[in-house]
Amino acid sequence: MQSNYMEQCQFAAAQQSGIYWGIMAFGAAIVILGLVLRSVLGRRPGTPSAAVGVSGELERLAALMDRGLLTHEEFASQKAKLLEHRA
Repeated sequence: MQSNYMEQCQFAAAQQSGIYWGIMAFGAAIVILGLVLRSVLGRRPGTPSAAVGVSGELERLAALMDRGLLTHEEFASQKAKLLEHRA
């Protein structure tokens, strides 16, 4: 009887150990998945500073003026608006 009880205890312990390690592996996988998602989704594209944005917009307007799509007055008006919003 004692031998049968010991075998049952060892069998139960082995089963519980397997369940324990399965739960631990699942938890580790969830943590790793969370870290990867946080890393991927947390990346934000760099936003240009206001100065770069204004200079880029001025270059775009100058190109439009050079191509004859904006008059000098329209360019000056848009430039004044850009510089006003920057200040």
